[in-house]
Order: sequence, then C-alpha cells, then structure tokens
Amino acid sequence: MHVRIQIEISLILLQKPLNEVIEDTLRNSLYDLELQTGQSISAVNEHKRQWANLEVAPLYKNIQNEGIVV
Repeated sequence: MHVRIQIEISLILLQKPLNEVIEDTLRNSLYDLELQTGQSISAVNEHKRQWANLEVAPLYKNIQNEGIVV
C-alpha cells in the first residue's frame, strides 16, 4: 500500500518581489522535489507588503493561526 502525503508550503514571504527567472527557478526546484519524494508541494510567494494587505483573507487567517515558521 502506498500512502500519499501532501506537503504544503503555504507561504514564502519575500523582502522584494521575485523576478520571473527566480520565480521559475523556485517553481522548478519544487517540482524536482515533488518528483523525488512523490509528494505534492504547493507554495505561495508573496511580498511582505502585499501579504500584510490580505489580513481579511481566509488563507491569511489560517496561516496566522496554524502556520509554522521555518
């Protein structure tokens, strides 16, 4: 029996916005990790200022309540 676990990296806060090349590199690295582990990984990349504007969003509230800083 194969057990599939979903890994979720909910948020990566950034000091400055990502350019397209860096964002593609991050996305490709996560995809490679998915292939190696057989697990699903999802990430949300947000600039710190943009994230602060989302205080009313359910995702923001969930991360504030359940998120783990790494």
